[in-house]
Amino acid sequence: MKKKSIIIIAAVVAASLSACVGNNSIAVPEASTNAESSVAESTVAESSVSESINDPSTQPDANMREDETIPEEKIDIDISDCKDFEQVIDKLEADMGYAELKIGGTDVLLVTPGTFKGDDKGTRAATVAEVYWIDKDNNLKDGGHVRSGGTANPLTAAGDYIYASGHHYVKRYTLNDDNLVIDLEASEKFDEKGNVTYYLRSELRDVDADANGEVKDDSALNNLNKEMYEADIIGFTVISKSN
Repeated sequence: MKKKSIIIIAAVVAASLSACVGNNSIAVPEASTNAESSVAESTVAESSVSESINDPSTQPDANMREDETIPEEKIDIDISDCKDFEQVIDKLEADMGYAELKIGGTDVLLVTPGTFKGDDKGTRAATVAEVYWIDKDNNLKDGGHVRSGGTANPLTAAGDYIYASGHHYVKRYTLNDDNLVIDLEASEKFDEKGNVTYYLRSELRDVDADANGEVKDDSALNNLNKEMYEADIIGFTVISKSN
């Protein structure tokens, strides 16, 4: 009797399992669907994050030019007793650099606190430099500094100009009446929605811009960028520790 009961119970269990399989009541497909849904949601979230990262309007410095966001290393040299470039160079410390070039026919000395590899030719480039020259009264003059937005944009020079640039601007400097001035500056600025506004200005003359300095398109910025890239990277001589 006991044996028969066991057989009957086993038969009932087997029948129940068969019915479950036949009625597709095992929830494995549902679990798979939930997993696929989670993966899809995760993919959408990752896509949103990626779009946010690449959106110019979400960048920390979207509304600032690079020269406003990178800390500036002060170039502090006492030139009160200097009469020429050599005397300035003699005051430089190890790892500082200097470059001599002509801007509009005037000999100028550029001094930088540090350099980096500017190209495959071994040029030591810089992003910031103090500019000195001998003025019309035959005195050594410190005209202030020129500064780019980072190592991707080294200082360059061609003809009458020194170029300093960043991802969103280009400045073209020259000497005028014994002063270092911005001959032309073109820039762009993004608002919080990613809309861009273009600007153009000069410290020497009127430019084709409205009262706020705005221009209709990026043509001036593109032209100045092209001009800057065709200029030569300014090569600096580095002061060695033995000097």
